[in-house]
Amino acid sequence: QPHAAVAHAAHAAHAAAAAAAGLERLDVLLHRAEALLELLELAAQVINKPCYHQLRTTEQLGYIVFSGLRCELGVVGLRVLVQSSEVDAATLDARIEAFLLSVPDLICEMPEAEFDNHRQALIDAKLETDKKLRQESSRYWAEIPLGTLDFERAKADAEALRSCTKPQLAAFWAEYLQVGGAQ
Repeated sequence: QPHAAVAHAAHAAHAAAAAAAGLERLDVLLHRAEALLELLELAAQVINKPCYHQLRTTEQLGYIVFSGLRCELGVVGLRVLVQSSEVDAATLDARIEAFLLSVPDLICEMPEAEFDNHRQALIDAKLETDKKLRQESSRYWAEIPLGTLDFERAKADAEALRSCTKPQLAAFWAEYLQVGGAQ
C-alpha cells in the first residue's frame, strides 16, 4: 500500500503544518493581547491624576476617588471608583462617564514630554526591584494561577512600553475604552 503510506505522510505533514500555523496565530494573538495590556496600563497611568483632580478636587463628588487597573480571574480592566455619602449613584456614574468622554482630548492635548514622563514612570515601576521577599513571591504567585509562568514579564513589558506612542494610546482608547468604540 505505497499510495496509502504517501497519503498518510502527506496528511501528517499537512496536520503538522496546520498545527504550526495555529501556534503562530496563537503567538500573534498573545503578543497582541500583551500590547493591549501595556496600552491599558499606560492609559491608567495617564488618567490617574486628571481623574482625581476632576472628580475629587473640582467636582467634589466623593471622599474617595480612585482610578486604576483591576484584575479579576485573569480579566484586566480599567476602573474608576468614587465613594460618596452626598451624591447618588446615578449622578456619580454620569460624572465618571463625562470624565471618560474627555480623555481623548486629554491625550491629544498632552504635550509629548508629559506623555514621555508617564511612559517612563510606568517603565520605572515595572523595573523596580523587589524590596521584600513578599513582593517577589507575590510576583511569582501572580503568574501561577494564570498558567503563564512568565517570571520575567516586567522586563519584557518595560521594553515593549518603550515603543508605545501617544497616537497608539489615542487609537487604543478610541477602539477599546471610548463609549461606542469598536471593541
